[in-house]
Amino acid sequence: MGGDMLQVCYGFFDRLMENFPQEVSCQVLGHESTGLEIREYWIKPRHIGKMRSAPEEINTLPTLLMISGQHGQEYTAIVNVMLMLHHMFYEPRSYPTLSLLRSSFHLRIIPCLNAWGVKHAKRRNANNVDLNRNFSVGWLQAQGNKGEVALSEIESKILLDWVKKHKQQTLCFLNFHDHSDLSVSWGCASEPFSQRILLHAFQKFSVWYYQHFNDPNPEIALTWLGVPRDGYSDKHIGQVLEVPTLLFECPYVNHARISNEWSDVRSVSLQLLMHVFDRLLAHYYHDHQV
Repeated sequence: MGGDMLQVCYGFFDRLMENFPQEVSCQVLGHESTGLEIREYWIKPRHIGKMRSAPEEINTLPTLLMISGQHGQEYTAIVNVMLMLHHMFYEPRSYPTLSLLRSSFHLRIIPCLNAWGVKHAKRRNANNVDLNRNFSVGWLQAQGNKGEVALSEIESKILLDWVKKHKQQTLCFLNFHDHSDLSVSWGCASEPFSQRILLHAFQKFSVWYYQHFNDPNPEIALTWLGVPRDGYSDKHIGQVLEVPTLLFECPYVNHARISNEWSDVRSVSLQLLMHVFDRLLAHYYHDHQV
């Protein structure tokens, strides 16, 4: 995908803010080492009126924290978040799950955590550090360009400060990535609550997938489910901050299991997103039982 993806992404969110000023706002959380902004966009739930005598907490809705672009070259994940929001705001009748999501949660989104990597289509940041190996829990055992010390990077500190600020209201932290092997999707979650959500989403996705595609690699698992690895932000956020985490990776264009058509990749990614959100909504609306 050509052009400056950082500019494309921020431009999309800024237009969303212009078109829906009562619901969408932005703040700059900080700047990475070369000066690029790391932005949060906050999507407020639709207001539900209440009588004066009703308790204040009746309109206190939980938060979903979402990030993409932790690995800067993983443009499919960034675009999927943008398209999800496009459907949510501009095509609500066609996407009831997204409409319900919009009415049920505060959505706080950092769409380009690794702003320099997104701008330059690089996995690592300007200091050549893999931001998803730079976190304290398991850092000594982490593989790859993990930084000179744990939490050495501005982006990592901004992320943790952001989660700490909102952790009391947060139901789940979601981290969007692209996938890079023959499985259609790979995911990890930090505790039984989010593991069940991802497991059930993958189970429902598999039914849809085999209805729509003739699988060229049936001997290889369609999805993989695990726990966060050493140095991951999700492992730190789950264990230290005690916020349930859920990371899942969407396929990319030219994925060997699907096709080289963006429309197919998009439909697969959308199904994954819808099943994850369906399970989160089920947990919220049915007495927190998945």
